[in-house]
This record gives sequence, C-alpha cells and structure tokens, in this order.
Amino acid sequence: HFTKETGPFESRIAFVRKTAGGKDVYLADWDGKNAAAVSSGNINVLPAVAPDRSVAFTSYKRGKPELFLGRAGGDSTPLVANGRMVAGVDFSPDGKRIAYSVSDGENAEIYVANADGSGATKVTDTKYFLNSSPCFSPDGKKLAFVSNRGGSPQVYVMNADGSDVKRLTFQGNYNQTPDWSPRGDLIAFTARDERNAFDLFTVNVDSGKITRLTQDQGNNEEPSFSPNGRLIVFTSTRSGPSQLYVMTFDGNNQTALPVEKGTYSTPAWGK
Repeated sequence: HFTKETGPFESRIAFVRKTAGGKDVYLADWDGKNAAAVSSGNINVLPAVAPDRSVAFTSYKRGKPELFLGRAGGDSTPLVANGRMVAGVDFSPDGKRIAYSVSDGENAEIYVANADGSGATKVTDTKYFLNSSPCFSPDGKKLAFVSNRGGSPQVYVMNADGSDVKRLTFQGNYNQTPDWSPRGDLIAFTARDERNAFDLFTVNVDSGKITRLTQDQGNNEEPSFSPNGRLIVFTSTRSGPSQLYVMTFDGNNQTALPVEKGTYSTPAWGK
C-alpha cells in the first residue's frame, strides 16, 4: 500500500530437481513450497516462467535438447524442435516473445521468436563462437547474453533485433547465466573466481560497476531476480548438495529455502 510496489508473495519459482529418473522441472510458491512437477522423466533443465505461469524448459526426452512448454501437473508439448540442439529460453516481459540458443557443431546462435515458437529470427551471427543464455530487459527492447567471441565467456548486451552489441563484463574469464533485474539497473551473473569456485555478482548496466554478492561459501550459481527486483534466488553448495537460497539484491540475508531434501539447479523466478 505504502510503497506502491507488488511484493513477491504471490509469484512463482521454477527449478530443477534431481530425481530417480533424471532431472525434472517443478513450479512452486515463491518460498519453494507446494512444488508441482511440470515434467516427468528423462533430463529436463533450464526452466523459464511465462507471465501466464506456463513453463518453458529444455528437454532431452527425444534425444537432442529441444524446448518444451508445460504447466504444473499437466502435460508438456514441443515448443521449438527444429532438429538442432536448442537450449535455454527466456520470455519477454509481455509474454509475446521468447529468446533461445541454437547449437550447430562449434557454433551457437541466439534466436528470437513468437511465444508459440513461430517466426524465429536469428539475432546473432558469429561463426565458430558460442552465444547463449539470452535474457530480456524489463522493457523487452534488449537482450543480455553470454558470448565467447572475445576469447572467454562474457556478458554482452544488444538490442532484441541483434543490433548495437556491447560487451558488459571485462573482469574474470568465465562469466555466465545473466539475469536482468526488473528494475533495469543491474544484471546478476555467475562467475568463476581465482580459486575456480563459482560465485554471484551484479554488473551495473550503465556504469559497468561489478559488485560481488557471495564468497567463500561453496559454489553459488544461477541467479534469478524476484518480480520487484529486491530479491535473488540462486543455488549454493555451501552445506552439501546444491540447494535453493534467496538473498537481497545486494547479497545480504542469504537464507536457504524450506524445500524437501534433494539436489536443485537453475531456479527461475516468474516475473
């Protein structure tokens, strides 16, 4: 009422949990409770939550990785299946478009398509290099992504049509999994540090300033902002197998989510 800002309490989080049959995608309340399976059996990874709370994810159920779309407790259907290796997906804020990466040999390019997978357009073109992990800006006009075109995986930003590409991170030699804050000012990402451990950082989109969020507590990876940009969900091995944690956007109050025992990965907070 007073802040005129929606809290995260009615939002949803998707994540992957290791199961006896492989890895499955789940959709849960914002605190990880009341989780319901979106996929069943085989290897299913890298979920993204649409505004209507459907979940897109990468699945190996038919051999090569393809994109599928499903709902909690329901069946999933192919979303992008073009005979090549398709992985990683993000929805535009209005839910009308998706961005994803298509691999072909030693090359991977980013595509933007309608939310139903139609009308795909290739928006990167860097032969012999890898472009992956696309993420829309809050206004849907730009994409953050990872590319090794400069020699090592770094975070880049470009217009959603592929124009005006700019490198955003210059520190570290292995930066990945960018997620753009709904507030527009920060992009959170995973980086491998000098000890070969993975930790979380943010980069200011305008200034390029890097802020470290985690350190000396196992591997911390795969950040995803809450809808109001105040919290980040991520995975951490600080107490054993990879678990789901949440913290404030500046790295404070790091707390494990009260989920069932298991091994978790790639959380995605529905915007």
